[in-house]
Amino acid sequence: MKKKIVIGGYYGYGSLGDEAVLRVLISEIQQRYPEYDISVLSASPAQIKKKYKVGSIYRYNIISVIRQLAGADLYISGGGSLMQDSTSLRSLRYYAGIIHLAKAMGVKVYAFANGVGPLKSCQTAISALSKCDHISVRDTASLKLLEENDISGTLSTDPFVLCEPADKYTVRRFLCERGIYTDKYFTVSLRRCKGRRQINEDSLLHALLPLVIKGYKPIFVSMQDKCDLALCAAMADMTGGYVISPTDAGILMGLQRDADFAIGMRLHFLLAAVLVGTPILALSYDPKVNEVLKYVADINSLDAFDFDSQLLSGQLPLSSGYKVNISALKALADDDLNMIGTLLESESELVNA
Repeated sequence: MKKKIVIGGYYGYGSLGDEAVLRVLISEIQQRYPEYDISVLSASPAQIKKKYKVGSIYRYNIISVIRQLAGADLYISGGGSLMQDSTSLRSLRYYAGIIHLAKAMGVKVYAFANGVGPLKSCQTAISALSKCDHISVRDTASLKLLEENDISGTLSTDPFVLCEPADKYTVRRFLCERGIYTDKYFTVSLRRCKGRRQINEDSLLHALLPLVIKGYKPIFVSMQDKCDLALCAAMADMTGGYVISPTDAGILMGLQRDADFAIGMRLHFLLAAVLVGTPILALSYDPKVNEVLKYVADINSLDAFDFDSQLLSGQLPLSSGYKVNISALKALADDDLNMIGTLLESESELVNA
């Protein structure tokens, strides 16, 4: 029987950032550990199979999950902010439950490039994380939370840093195919959030219109159409801009590289700009945006729910004022991937369980 690695995370939901992380993880495993089959727990198994040429099962089919884990050598939980309950307690219980299930079946577990928190039900997350054979986290706040609960972990980074931008011709063709021919543009990422708190559209509009008058064209980037597209399209209509849904991380990074600056809510939209040196203004809707950007490039964010147009306008257009050591970040991501091999080769559990 061929050896197998099972991967679980927020996959198959159409989130460009999470799908980019999955692509990196699959590609690196296939290159480094070709003797292992890969199976992904996903919300859209057929899509994952077609896109990545790996096995995939529906993440909530518990019988299928048990069958996959029964023959697995390693379960990778992540990357991303899986151990949090600001999205919902149900999602936290799901990811924690799969970790417990894997350990009960004797499978090694790697919490890979995780964000931990915010947490109301802290014990649910801590109980699961304490069972993992190894944990890497993508920001210092997550590491601190682990340490406060006497759990070992390593400080790493988001594997998105291993993505590379598409070349200028490919990006230009992508834009032209969508009727976008401007060279002077900035990018914007917006999303609808769960609950009553939403971004102040009027304040954002009043901040963006002076830029449009100066000749900048806004390109609104939908990172996950079910949450972003309607809002992005509405704002594009009001500003005379464009709305796009990038097909992959390469297009996104190339788009950011050629932009004058970027304003946004989505973490991987902002990371893409940082990695190619484009100035950003971050509008944080979730602590993960603050924590990752602060760790990666010492960038402070504005509160997406509590800013006025004058505050925002006073910082636009942006100039680059941050420094990021991309080589160091890639080295950290590489260490995370090497740990997969260490866990596969080890005869016993390494860290916590």
